[in-house]
Amino acid sequence: MWDKILDFGKQIFSLSQKQQKHEEDIKENEKDINTLRQDFNQLRTEVNNLTLIVERLLLEMQHDRKNAENEREIQRLRLENIMLKFERGLPPGRPLTEENIAENN
Repeated sequence: MWDKILDFGKQIFSLSQKQQKHEEDIKENEKDINTLRQDFNQLRTEVNNLTLIVERLLLEMQHDRKNAENEREIQRLRLENIMLKFERGLPPGRPLTEENIAENN
């Protein structure tokens, strides 16, 4: 009978130590989870910031592309204007005849 009581006491003591170890493991796991949550939230913030930066860069690229397009149009119009002014300054050409066409070929 005393052997059974002693075995039962050993089991209780063993279970008590296991429970204490499990409680310590649970607390450590909770700390790890909190650390991971903080890291995750920090990463989320960084990704959001990077997303904003990429969006700004896209807007700037679109703006630059539009400015370049406008600049090309302005340059084309300036060249056209210069050509028109130059053509007005030339003396009128001789009328096209069959002889003129033959001479040019």
